[in-house]
Amino acid sequence: MDITTRLHALVVELFYAPTVIEDRKIRQIFDKVSDTHGISTYSTLHAEGVFMTSGMQPGNNKVNITYKIMKDRFLMVYEFCDKSLNYYIGLINDFIEIFKNTTNISFFIVNNIAIRKLINIPGVNDTREFIIKNMFSLNEEKLNVFQRPLHLIGTRILFPAMSQLDIDSFDIKIETSIEDFKTFFIEIKGIFPKPFDFSTESNLVTGNINKTEKFLSENVINFILQFL
Repeated sequence: MDITTRLHALVVELFYAPTVIEDRKIRQIFDKVSDTHGISTYSTLHAEGVFMTSGMQPGNNKVNITYKIMKDRFLMVYEFCDKSLNYYIGLINDFIEIFKNTTNISFFIVNNIAIRKLINIPGVNDTREFIIKNMFSLNEEKLNVFQRPLHLIGTRILFPAMSQLDIDSFDIKIETSIEDFKTFFIEIKGIFPKPFDFSTESNLVTGNINKTEKFLSENVINFILQFL
């Protein structure tokens, strides 16, 4: 089946023991990524941390990159993606390497991954109708109680850790795209609570991203296809 899949966003969050990072070191990180990552703006919010962004505004169909550094974590956010997942994995590993070399922080407690994709499936011309009738087996008349037209509908599924050996969990949303009712919006959040040292396990974040993407592209998609 010719399923069309587009990467919409990738978010990676790494937690470390709370610490104070000197402003000059954060500035050094900004200087290093300003050219290679297209980062152009730097701002500090006392309670929120430091923001480094590409300066793009959401809605202009251009990639928006944000790096946020706080006392106990940093986030790497890529929105409105127009390149492959591997391209952004390269940026992620480069940022972590720069952060590690500049701050001497390489030990991370938890790693969270979020992937958002837009998906079109042949034969599904209205995802609202598909979710209501095929997935929920719901009589549309039941929705009349809202006395308003429905624009978006979806569901959330959480798969917690299975055992002490399998401690990863996945939080999934399957919804109608708010911009196009013919398109599914799928978000998967992978939570990986295994502590690791990036100096010796530099491939672990990449592995977790690929594991999260595989769960979406295989398990979640095959779940939806059952209702065709």
